[in-house]
Amino acid sequence: MSLAVVWLPDVAVSETEAVRARLSRLPGLERWILCPAAEDGRGLAILVPLDGEDTGSSTAGLAAAVAGEAAEPELYRRRTTTDPARAGNYELAPFLFSVRVFAPPEWQQPIREWLDGEHFERQVSMDGVLWADGYEPIEGAFHYLNLWAIEDPALIDSPEWVRVRDTPWYESVRPGFQASPLLREIYQVTKEDGSNE
Repeated sequence: MSLAVVWLPDVAVSETEAVRARLSRLPGLERWILCPAAEDGRGLAILVPLDGEDTGSSTAGLAAAVAGEAAEPELYRRRTTTDPARAGNYELAPFLFSVRVFAPPEWQQPIREWLDGEHFERQVSMDGVLWADGYEPIEGAFHYLNLWAIEDPALIDSPEWVRVRDTPWYESVRPGFQASPLLREIYQVTKEDGSNE
Protein backbone atom coordinates (compact mmCIF):
# COMPACT_ATOMS: atom_id res chain seq x y z
CA MET A 1 0.00 0.00 0.00
CA SER A 2 1.10 3.53 -0.71
CA LEU A 3 0.12 6.69 1.08
CA ALA A 4 0.20 10.37 0.16
CA VAL A 5 0.45 12.81 3.04
CA VAL A 6 0.16 16.58 3.02
CA TRP A 7 1.69 18.09 6.14
CA LEU A 8 0.23 21.50 7.00
CA PRO A 9 1.99 22.47 10.24
CA ASP A 10 1.01 26.14 10.08
CA VAL A 11 -2.72 25.70 9.54
CA ALA A 12 -4.76 26.37 12.67
CA VAL A 13 -6.83 23.46 13.94
CA SER A 14 -9.76 25.89 14.04
CA GLU A 15 -9.65 25.84 10.21
CA THR A 16 -10.37 22.08 10.08
CA GLU A 17 -14.00 22.46 9.01
CA ALA A 18 -13.11 24.86 6.19
CA VAL A 19 -10.39 22.47 4.95
CA ARG A 20 -12.85 19.55 5.22
CA ALA A 21 -15.36 21.42 3.03
CA ARG A 22 -12.72 22.13 0.38
CA LEU A 23 -11.55 18.50 0.41
CA SER A 24 -15.09 17.24 -0.14
CA ARG A 25 -15.36 19.35 -3.31
CA LEU A 26 -12.11 18.17 -4.91
CA PRO A 27 -12.80 16.08 -8.03
CA GLY A 28 -11.18 12.66 -8.19
CA LEU A 29 -10.31 12.50 -4.51
CA GLU A 30 -12.38 9.57 -3.26
CA ARG A 31 -10.81 8.64 0.07
CA TRP A 32 -9.00 10.89 2.50
CA ILE A 33 -8.45 11.25 6.21
CA LEU A 34 -8.18 14.73 7.69
CA CYS A 35 -6.23 14.77 10.94
CA PRO A 36 -6.04 17.92 13.06
CA ALA A 37 -3.17 18.08 15.55
CA ALA A 38 -4.31 17.00 19.00
CA GLU A 39 -2.01 19.47 20.79
CA ASP A 40 -0.88 23.08 20.37
CA GLY A 41 -3.83 24.19 18.19
CA ARG A 42 -1.82 24.22 14.94
CA GLY A 43 -1.22 21.59 12.30
CA LEU A 44 -3.20 19.36 10.00
CA ALA A 45 -2.26 16.22 8.13
CA ILE A 46 -4.21 14.99 5.13
CA LEU A 47 -3.71 11.28 4.45
CA VAL A 48 -4.73 9.82 1.12
CA PRO A 49 -4.41 6.01 0.83
CA LEU A 50 -3.42 5.11 -2.74
CA ASP A 51 -4.18 1.94 -4.62
CA GLY A 52 -1.42 0.04 -6.39
CA GLU A 53 -1.85 1.94 -9.67
CA ASP A 54 -1.85 5.48 -8.27
CA THR A 55 1.54 7.12 -7.85
CA GLY A 56 0.08 10.29 -6.44
CA SER A 57 -1.53 11.74 -9.57
CA SER A 58 -4.90 11.89 -7.78
CA THR A 59 -3.35 14.18 -5.15
CA ALA A 60 -1.58 16.66 -7.44
CA GLY A 61 -2.22 20.20 -6.24
CA LEU A 62 -4.02 18.94 -3.14
CA ALA A 63 -2.27 21.22 -0.64
CA ALA A 64 -2.82 24.37 -2.66
CA ALA A 65 -6.46 23.49 -3.26
CA VAL A 66 -7.31 22.97 0.38
CA ALA A 67 -5.11 25.38 2.25
CA GLY A 68 -3.33 27.66 -0.19
CA GLU A 69 -0.07 26.11 0.94
CA ALA A 70 2.91 25.47 -1.30
CA ALA A 71 3.50 21.98 0.15
CA GLU A 72 2.79 19.08 -2.15
CA PRO A 73 1.97 15.58 -0.95
CA GLU A 74 4.80 13.36 0.17
CA LEU A 75 4.45 9.86 -1.29
CA TYR A 76 5.25 6.83 0.83
CA ARG A 77 5.39 3.07 0.33
CA ARG A 78 4.49 0.88 3.29
CA ARG A 79 7.56 -0.97 4.52
CA THR A 80 6.00 -2.98 7.33
CA THR A 81 2.82 -3.39 9.32
CA THR A 82 1.98 -5.08 12.60
CA ASP A 83 -1.44 -6.27 11.49
CA PRO A 84 -2.18 -6.49 7.75
CA ALA A 85 -5.90 -6.96 8.40
CA ARG A 86 -6.20 -3.76 10.45
CA ALA A 87 -3.34 -1.63 9.18
CA GLY A 88 -4.36 1.65 7.67
CA ASN A 89 -7.86 1.34 9.14
CA TYR A 90 -7.96 4.81 10.58
CA GLU A 91 -11.42 4.37 12.07
CA LEU A 92 -10.03 1.99 14.70
CA ALA A 93 -8.50 4.70 16.88
CA PRO A 94 -9.26 8.25 17.83
CA PHE A 95 -5.60 9.30 17.55
CA LEU A 96 -2.64 8.79 15.24
CA PHE A 97 0.90 9.18 16.54
CA SER A 98 3.17 10.20 13.66
CA VAL A 99 6.96 10.00 13.90
CA ARG A 100 9.24 11.03 11.06
CA VAL A 101 12.89 10.05 11.53
CA PHE A 102 15.44 11.65 9.20
CA ALA A 103 18.24 9.16 9.86
CA PRO A 104 21.75 9.80 8.52
CA PRO A 105 22.84 7.17 5.94
CA GLU A 106 25.02 5.23 8.38
CA TRP A 107 22.07 4.79 10.76
CA GLN A 108 19.31 3.98 8.27
CA GLN A 109 19.78 0.20 8.23
CA PRO A 110 20.31 -0.26 12.00
CA ILE A 111 17.24 1.88 12.77
CA ARG A 112 15.14 0.04 10.17
CA GLU A 113 16.16 -3.32 11.63
CA TRP A 114 15.25 -2.20 15.16
CA LEU A 115 11.91 -0.69 14.08
CA ASP A 116 10.88 -3.75 12.07
CA GLY A 117 12.54 -6.41 14.21
CA GLU A 118 11.50 -5.31 17.68
CA HIS A 119 9.98 -1.89 18.26
CA PHE A 120 6.68 -2.13 16.37
CA GLU A 121 5.73 -5.51 17.84
CA ARG A 122 6.66 -4.56 21.40
CA GLN A 123 4.76 -1.27 21.36
CA VAL A 124 1.69 -2.83 19.72
CA SER A 125 1.56 -5.38 22.55
CA MET A 126 0.62 -2.52 24.90
CA ASP A 127 -2.97 -1.76 25.83
CA GLY A 128 -4.12 1.26 23.85
CA VAL A 129 -1.94 0.65 20.76
CA LEU A 130 -4.02 -0.87 17.97
CA TRP A 131 -1.63 -1.12 15.02
CA ALA A 132 1.52 0.43 13.60
CA ASP A 133 2.68 0.97 10.02
CA GLY A 134 6.16 1.84 8.84
CA TYR A 135 6.66 3.79 5.60
CA GLU A 136 9.56 5.06 3.49
CA PRO A 137 9.31 7.83 0.89
CA ILE A 138 8.95 6.92 -2.75
CA GLU A 139 10.89 10.04 -3.68
CA GLY A 140 12.56 12.97 -1.94
CA ALA A 141 14.71 13.07 1.17
CA PHE A 142 15.00 9.69 2.86
CA HIS A 143 13.22 9.29 6.19
CA TYR A 144 11.04 6.87 8.05
CA LEU A 145 7.38 7.60 8.66
CA ASN A 146 5.92 5.55 11.48
CA LEU A 147 2.20 5.74 12.21
CA TRP A 148 0.69 4.36 15.40
CA ALA A 149 -3.07 4.00 15.96
CA ILE A 150 -3.51 4.87 19.64
CA GLU A 151 -6.45 5.35 21.96
CA ASP A 152 -4.98 8.08 24.19
CA PRO A 153 -2.30 10.71 23.46
CA ALA A 154 -0.90 10.37 26.99
CA LEU A 155 0.21 6.83 26.16
CA ILE A 156 3.31 7.81 24.20
CA ASP A 157 4.86 9.70 27.13
CA SER A 158 3.83 7.13 29.71
CA PRO A 159 6.34 5.16 31.80
CA GLU A 160 4.91 1.99 30.22
CA TRP A 161 5.74 3.20 26.67
CA VAL A 162 9.31 3.98 27.72
CA ARG A 163 9.68 0.68 29.60
CA VAL A 164 8.53 -1.36 26.60
CA ARG A 165 10.73 0.65 24.19
CA ASP A 166 13.94 0.70 26.24
CA THR A 167 15.71 -2.57 25.47
CA PRO A 168 19.38 -3.36 24.87
CA TRP A 169 18.68 -3.25 21.11
CA TYR A 170 17.16 0.23 21.44
CA GLU A 171 20.19 1.39 23.43
CA SER A 172 22.43 0.22 20.56
CA VAL A 173 20.56 2.41 18.02
CA ARG A 174 19.84 5.32 20.35
CA PRO A 175 22.87 7.30 19.08
CA GLY A 176 21.31 7.09 15.60
CA PHE A 177 18.12 8.67 16.91
CA GLN A 178 20.12 11.35 18.72
CA ALA A 179 21.81 12.16 15.38
CA SER A 180 18.49 12.23 13.52
CA PRO A 181 16.00 15.07 13.27
CA LEU A 182 12.64 13.80 14.53
CA LEU A 183 9.18 15.20 13.84
CA ARG A 184 6.63 13.84 16.30
CA GLU A 185 2.96 14.79 16.32
CA ILE A 186 -0.29 13.38 17.63
CA TYR A 187 -3.31 13.84 15.38
CA GLN A 188 -6.99 13.34 16.03
CA VAL A 189 -8.28 10.88 13.45
CA THR A 190 -11.43 11.72 11.52
CA LYS A 191 -13.46 9.04 9.79
CA GLU A 192 -12.30 7.99 6.37
CA ASP A 193 -14.89 10.00 4.52
CA GLY A 194 -13.48 13.03 6.27
CA SER A 195 -16.20 13.31 8.89
CA ASN A 196 -15.61 12.85 12.58
CA GLU A 197 -19.14 11.94 13.54
